[in-house]
Amino acid sequence: MNIIDHLEWRYATKAFDPNKTVSKENIETLKRALQLTPTSLGLQTFHFHVIEDNSIKDQLLPYSFNQQQVTQASHLFVISYYPEVTEKHVEDILNIKINLESVPRETLTQFKDFVMGYIQRMDKESMAIWSAKQTYIAMGVLLTACAELNIDACPMEGFDANGYNQILNLTEKGLQASLVVPVGYRSEDDKYQHAKKVRRSLNELSTEL
Repeated sequence: MNIIDHLEWRYATKAFDPNKTVSKENIETLKRALQLTPTSLGLQTFHFHVIEDNSIKDQLLPYSFNQQQVTQASHLFVISYYPEVTEKHVEDILNIKINLESVPRETLTQFKDFVMGYIQRMDKESMAIWSAKQTYIAMGVLLTACAELNIDACPMEGFDANGYNQILNLTEKGLQASLVVPVGYRSEDDKYQHAKKVRRSLNELSTEL
């Protein structure tokens, strides 16, 4: 299968087979894919939880509007973001770059000044929105990686973020829940797997210049 075949195959899975588990190897591949997500300025202002523990899934279910995918799925990915991006986030990335590329810190001064200037021009609300947008890039990467591995997934915005923040202790870590993605394998009873894809035509959706 090529990439288009895989994307044609995937859909927002409404019912998972609770008896099927995604292998540890494939979960590690999905984690690596998320790690490779491109983000604005390369700051990676997001974090993700990978939840296999059924007791935690059960706690999260009421905060997920009782969408059963949360407990049926093999694993639950919860993607969160830092509403407040600080100098520490910038320094952390610079330190990684210095260690990986063995470059002197002073050669990155101009880049740091540019990044700090960019984030400091934002007010609190704008910064939170900008940071939250990064989680959608991550989710896109995750869904594509799942499709490549023939793993089913369901992107979910409909949940009580405050409840997730509480259960996963996100607030005390400076994080805010943004997206939930159950992953696993579709139930044979999920009628939506047979539905035709409803998409705008390429002529309507795109313009070539």
